[in-house]
Amino acid sequence: MKLAVLGSGSKGNCSYIEIGGKKILVDVGYSVKKIREKLLTIDQNLEDIDAIFITHDHGDHMKSVSTLSRRQNIPIYIHKESLRQIQRKLGNVNTDNIVVLEDRKVFLDNVLVENFDVMHDSKHNLGYTFNYQNEKLSYVTDIGKITNIVRQNCMDSDYIAFESNYDLGMLLNGRYSWDLKNRVKSNVGHISNDEASTFLENISNNRLKEIFLLHLSEENNTPNIAYKTLEEKIDKRIKINITGQVATKLFDFKK
Repeated sequence: MKLAVLGSGSKGNCSYIEIGGKKILVDVGYSVKKIREKLLTIDQNLEDIDAIFITHDHGDHMKSVSTLSRRQNIPIYIHKESLRQIQRKLGNVNTDNIVVLEDRKVFLDNVLVENFDVMHDSKHNLGYTFNYQNEKLSYVTDIGKITNIVRQNCMDSDYIAFESNYDLGMLLNGRYSWDLKNRVKSNVGHISNDEASTFLENISNNRLKEIFLLHLSEENNTPNIAYKTLEEKIDKRIKINITGQVATKLFDFKK
């Protein structure tokens, strides 16, 4: 299994996963040109992508869905409510390349992709787990509240990519309006470093090897604060990776 977070945050989101011989993108929140450029940094090409999975309908996650549906013959997996919003916002979606997620499980040959509901202020937000043989990667971004559904799906992961959006002190003392502050920390907003680290501490077990912190706020967080908040709670053997707008390297978990 391999993972590269090509970009994560309010300016755009896209991740590359290679599992069981399949090459997958999660979210396409950049222009097609930008996605191509980011893929090239890890020596990958857009034409080789086997599937795209969309978490939700906000622009920083689905910016190029419409263009990709027309220009590339890549199946785009998406919830029906998210599709409706994308069609309304972007228009001109080629539905021949759209796969509406009607079941919780999708098989790409021997790769199992499971989706589950995540609370956020979009029409329908999904988290995903990617499973092949005895390896599991969980992927959750843009989450306002950690529910039992999220806990159950992320259990027994080998690798987790999970949101750690804000430091509560920075948010409360920052320049955001109170309406926006309340939206961010609401059950349909985002989660704090403390919430994310407590969750990750509670679900970690002997299987968990690496964590990738996603969607750090540029206004209300810093990579150092997010890292240290988690480092204080998590087992020292578990590697912590911080993501942002610059693409990470391609992590090969077998090496």
